[in-house]
Amino acid sequence: MITTYDRLHPIPRFLVVLFSYLWTLEYRLFHGNRVHFGKNFITNWRFKISGPGHVSFGNNVQAWAQKEWNSFQTFSPVAKISIGNGCRLNGAEIQSKESISIGNNCI
Repeated sequence: MITTYDRLHPIPRFLVVLFSYLWTLEYRLFHGNRVHFGKNFITNWRFKISGPGHVSFGNNVQAWAQKEWNSFQTFSPVAKISIGNGCRLNGAEIQSKESISIGNNCI
């Protein structure tokens, strides 16, 4: 599946990847193994993860929100949110007390 991201010129594509990495750096550094980002994860500043549980994103996930934030909240240390490969998120609000798993190429 070819996405808008795939059609970007290499320079803007590099900037999107760099911006996404910098925006998720806080989660990578301070949340340890509770948060995992797959290869080619992209996002903008409308992105938030909170709570004591685990959140993981597959490869090639696009979490680029236009108006509403992409928000992922866990309510217990054993709670899990798993987003599959190739998903596109725009204003998703996902909350888990136990477990939520979204398959590949969804949303």
